[in-house]
This record gives sequence, structure tokens and C-alpha cells, in this order.
Amino acid sequence: MNKQESLVRLSEIKSQDQDTILTVLEVLGALQDQDIDSVIREYKKLLKGELVIAKVLTRVELSSGQKSELEKTIKEQHQDTEVIFSYRVDSNLRDSLRVEIGDKIFRYSI
Repeated sequence: MNKQESLVRLSEIKSQDQDTILTVLEVLGALQDQDIDSVIREYKKLLKGELVIAKVLTRVELSSGQKSELEKTIKEQHQDTEVIFSYRVDSNLRDSLRVEIGDKIFRYSI
């Protein structure tokens, strides 16, 4: 698990009812020692609203050009906030594209 994946996993603590302690231990246990301090700093930014995770769920894999365009659009909407992107494909998704940022969900057709 890399730093970005760790931050995505930690962001889920805020939005899901789960055993927080086990989740934190799982995330920290999967990191290299040098990444732990960095993840903690970034997670504090997440809690302060200085950082958001954009969870992108698509029916098909996006091209690098589509990802770049989507990232540009979302970053323009969050100019004062750092944005980290997480991409996942789900062929059963009804919408072509779904973006979750915090408690907001945006659905698009592409």
C-alpha cells in the first residue's frame, strides 16, 4: 500500500461505521516506516479540510486523457484544497462515471 492508497483508506474512517483502531493498524502496518509520518501529516490536512479525496468509480477504464481532463475540472472546483484521486472500475455501475468527494456524490455519463 502506498501513501495515496493509505490516505484513501484512512478517509473511509470518517464515512463508514467500522472498527477504527483495526483500520488504522492495518494501514500503518502496510506502510514503509518513512511513509508513516507523511501519511499522518496528510491525514491531518484531510481532517482540516485542506485535502480531499476524489473517489472516481467508472464502468470502464478511463484513458489517461480522460483522467487528466477530469482531474483538471475537479481541481478547478477545489482551488484552495489539495485533491488526491482514487480510481476504480465497476462494470455493474449504472452511471458511466461517479465521483465521491466527502459526502457529495456526482454522477456523469461519458
